[in-house]
Amino acid sequence: MKKLNLIEMESIKGGDRIDNFCQGFGAAAAVYGVGILANFWNPVGWGASAVAAVIGAGCAAYGLR
Repeated sequence: MKKLNLIEMESIKGGDRIDNFCQGFGAAAAVYGVGILANFWNPVGWGASAVAAVIGAGCAAYGLR
């Protein structure tokens, strides 16, 4: 077993779940947005638009930090 020194321990970084989620959401939103627009007359389309907007805004704000 290798022993890590302080510099090696400070450089360890785990996976960032929020970054991964936002990347996946961005990829899916591009395709799903067309479906939302096509179903906008339906109240379900309104809800989907609102949820997508909130998540997208959260990911955008997280990316600016």
